Amino acid sequence: MIQSKPYFRLALFGIISVILMAGMLWNVQPERALSLAIAMVILPVTWGLLEFFMRTRTDKPGNPGKREKVRSYVLWASILLAIPLGFQLVDALASLEDNTLDERAVGISIGMTLAIFGNFMPKKSKSADDDQKACPEESQSALRFAGWVFVLAGLAHALIWLLAPLDWANTAAMVVVGMALALVVLPKLSKSKSS
Repeated sequence: MIQSKPYFRLALFGIISVILMAGMLWNVQPERALSLAIAMVILPVTWGLLEFFMRTRTDKPGNPGKREKVRSYVLWASILLAIPLGFQLVDALASLEDNTLDERAVGISIGMTLAIFGNFMPKKSKSADDDQKACPEESQSALRFAGWVFVLAGLAHALIWLLAPLDWANTAAMVVVGMALALVVLPKLSKSKSS
């Protein structure tokens, strides 16, 4: 049986993707503001209301089975909204005069890859590292911290490539990733020197 946490995370990622794509499309085509605003709001509001009402039911509070189903439906709805929004966004960006879509797409995909990598870091097998055997709580905490740092750095990298001028997007994105690496590696280095 599939746990509900992956559905929650995937549904949340799907909604964030729809909001980001609709926002970018709104930036390129401001004349479509109303329809894009509806696309940005409808899924989060619907999902929030469903989660709220499912938790407040007196006969079956929480009802994890139904919540899991609702989350899977939200995921599919976000996919169904994201696909046409993605095609419309690519079409709108391709028609821009500067046509920097190739460079931006590579930068965005690198950032999203870093975010996905960070998401999977805390899920590393506990028997894979000797440090984890010695102090599993501390190691798991460090993995969670590193995962969060890399997810945020990846999202920042993608947003920089999406929104920043190309003249300084590469430098700014590398600074963000370098700071993330420093946040993760420096505490480990200082700890190993002190022991």
